[in-house]
Amino acid sequence: MPRNLALDREPIRPGVTDTGKEYLVLLAYYDPLRVALGGIGRWDTRRKVWVVPYDAHDDLAEILQEYGLALAEDLNAMEDEIGALRQAEVAASYRALFEALPARLRRGARNALARVCHPDAGGDTVTMQRINEAFDATRDKP
Repeated sequence: MPRNLALDREPIRPGVTDTGKEYLVLLAYYDPLRVALGGIGRWDTRRKVWVVPYDAHDDLAEILQEYGLALAEDLNAMEDEIGALRQAEVAASYRALFEALPARLRRGARNALARVCHPDAGGDTVTMQRINEAFDATRDKP
């Protein structure tokens, strides 16, 4: 019985390399992204990659975004935005923790977190601020 080799391998994750002259896009053969790339690039049979010229940067970024991907330089530009989202998630997690606890256990949980997360204990200031904000927001709730 013939084996389906495609099922035996790990799926190939799309990747983009910036050569300084052009973008090289690595895709699995069956990836639907290859159809979109056909409009802005060409298939290099020797290197087995899609070659997208620099002047198609915006088109490539748009296509990648549709598939939940991004060029590294676009990710670097979004670093502050990503950091803010992560901090918001952390704050929401601490708040959810305190809200889930009975009121009588909240102070003890906050103190336990402080023993690990406080800057004097080797933690960082931002994390401790998030913990304190979450505790303060839930302190008076039943």
